[in-house]
Amino acid sequence: MSFNKFFIFCCYFFMLLSFSSCNDGGELVQTWSYDESLLNQMESKWNNQNLLNYSFEYSISDVIPDAVIGIVTIKEGASSVELTINGLSSGDEGYEAELNRYLEKNIKISFNSINEIYSYVKYVVDKRKQEYKSKKLIHYILNIDYDSENPIPSLIDETLFYKEDLTEDLINGNWNGELNFKIYNFSID
Repeated sequence: MSFNKFFIFCCYFFMLLSFSSCNDGGELVQTWSYDESLLNQMESKWNNQNLLNYSFEYSISDVIPDAVIGIVTIKEGASSVELTINGLSSGDEGYEAELNRYLEKNIKISFNSINEIYSYVKYVVDKRKQEYKSKKLIHYILNIDYDSENPIPSLIDETLFYKEDLTEDLINGNWNGELNFKIYNFSID
């Protein structure tokens, strides 16, 4: 986590603590920030293009910057994905162990298309909504920047804070804490 993000997280955390301590009813003050309408609008624009040939790269950072790098090529609707995990490529010693670490925690790191990324964002937000409604999740911000030329998310930045320590059943196969997902080098072939 960069210093700026850590500082912002600390500010939100202290704000939440002060709000919750000032609340007369003793209820926890929750925050939620996510523009679902814009996501749906951009996804619709993307789907209307009906592209069968394109490519892009993506990186996923949680605790480690660019922990996962994917290179995706779609030709005639069929996709191929090359993954680099913590600097290791397929065939490198230790690659399978790194891949299995994500698979064992049911964390998605391989994306085959822009459509799959849009779907996964919606899936994660639905899970977060359930956690938010049950008051397990008290702070959620999902910022999405979109490419200026194509209706794709170029940066997905998720920050969240739980009331209690995370457990495997709370994580439910999703990222936790902070996720930074970038899409770059998008091209239509």
